[in-house]
Amino acid sequence: MSSYLNQSVVLATAGYDHTIRIWDVLYTTCLLTIPFTDSQVNAIAINRDKKCLAAAGCSVIKLFDITGEHTDPLIGFEDHAGNIKSIGFQKDSKWLFTAAEDGLLKIWDTRTSKCQRHFGAKGDGAINQAILHPNQAEILYVTSTGHLRTWDLSTNSCIENIAVVPHSLDSISISLDASSLIVSSYLGSVYKWELINYNGSIQSSPQSSFKAQGKYLTRALLSPDGKRISTFSSDTNLRLWDASSFQLTCTLSGHQKWVWDGVFSIDSAFLISVSTDQTARLWELSTGLTLKEYAGHKKGIISVALNDIPCI
Repeated sequence: MSSYLNQSVVLATAGYDHTIRIWDVLYTTCLLTIPFTDSQVNAIAINRDKKCLAAAGCSVIKLFDITGEHTDPLIGFEDHAGNIKSIGFQKDSKWLFTAAEDGLLKIWDTRTSKCQRHFGAKGDGAINQAILHPNQAEILYVTSTGHLRTWDLSTNSCIENIAVVPHSLDSISISLDASSLIVSSYLGSVYKWELINYNGSIQSSPQSSFKAQGKYLTRALLSPDGKRISTFSSDTNLRLWDASSFQLTCTLSGHQKWVWDGVFSIDSAFLISVSTDQTARLWELSTGLTLKEYAGHKKGIISVALNDIPCI
């Protein structure tokens, strides 16, 4: 455990108190507090070299240098209407992608802050979450109308459109090797596709699904190795499921209010969760125990980002 925490690990949290906090993962102290005065922070991402953090709020995107003590944004981006729900870096940080309640995906040049292109399907409603495929050439997203779509960046077109459910889909997650994909609904269902046998394409119906326990499902997350699924709920608990059998393997209890977001460590051995109770927790999955708690936010935390990829 200590060897993991002694690596160059960058952990960030953000939420309703209009701040982003960078944490010392081992000692749980806040290393840097970045103000985000425009709105709450809905989503954050750390780039691959661990030097920059991107944050998205209500119609506003900002890029910050997290290597020093300065907290002014390096650059800002404004073109979305309403809450921006997802943000992420291309692997070389040449561009950012964002997805929002206005139903649009956008690609941004990180040097000029210009929107290079955008995509939106008519009648899709809000985009609730978007992720960059590990191949760096596609963005997958889920919508408030229950659709799962794939946007091909090379052709700037939608290459897959699947009506999964007649109500909102709220989260999407893919394994590191892109062999498995899951989406979830706030009503508690998790749907899974195995992509390895279909040349990476998504079939029109999920291969399997299960009903997660909990009152209101906020998110489902697939571990990088594809072996575990973690679900987050309004009932204050996290649950771990075997990704093949869908058997419940562990319930992680400790948060006092809704659990909104989480992230696995790159080796799939640890999980960090954030909650409306204003804390983040680091869990050791082999024992189900909380190893560290990060406290300091003044309001609920709804977004977390982790970069623990070893530096080459």
